[in-house]
Amino acid sequence: MYDNAIFDVDGTIIDSSQGVFGTLRETIEKMGKPPLPEDKIRLFMGPSLFDGFTKIAGYSERDALRGIEIYREHYGEKGLYECRMFDGYPELFEKLKNAGVRLCAASSKPKEFLPPLFERLGIEKYFERIVGPAQEKRVSDKTELILAAKVSDGAVMIGDRKYDVLSARSAGVDVIGVTYGFAADGEFDEYKPDYLAKNTDEIYKIITK
Repeated sequence: MYDNAIFDVDGTIIDSSQGVFGTLRETIEKMGKPPLPEDKIRLFMGPSLFDGFTKIAGYSERDALRGIEIYREHYGEKGLYECRMFDGYPELFEKLKNAGVRLCAASSKPKEFLPPLFERLGIEKYFERIVGPAQEKRVSDKTELILAAKVSDGAVMIGDRKYDVLSARSAGVDVIGVTYGFAADGEFDEYKPDYLAKNTDEIYKIITK
């Protein structure tokens, strides 16, 4: 049994696609750039915004930094709250707490966004630590965030993208890949998390078995 569950946020606890993708489209329009196709927009879920703008959209570093500034201004006002929890939450948190599992979160969202989001969703009471970067990171690696969220040697990371798998590996933490999130087709075939879960019931069984 794992006694410390570290959750990714976007694509794992919440479907934030409406707010994230809507803010991205608005940001790109304000930058005067051509619209990105939807398959590229979807790939922004998981990596840092800087990596998204440079590696997915192909923008220069200067344009990427401008895009981050515009995005954060508009996302914090509206897009942050345009989300919903995936099926099975917060019931999973309640069950894990009752089983003695300590819950933490490690997100690439800047930490200023996380407390109001968790409070709005009514789930802040379940979490011992909610960790995000102090400012927008240029890299997509979450190793330091996972280590900051870890409160036990019996920890496991739950996430939906390859970045969660790679960062958990780097942090020396096992990882559950959820298949209902935003992973691209075949992503987990390549990056191979320790476990796969298609819903919250399976997450619970893996953590508590």
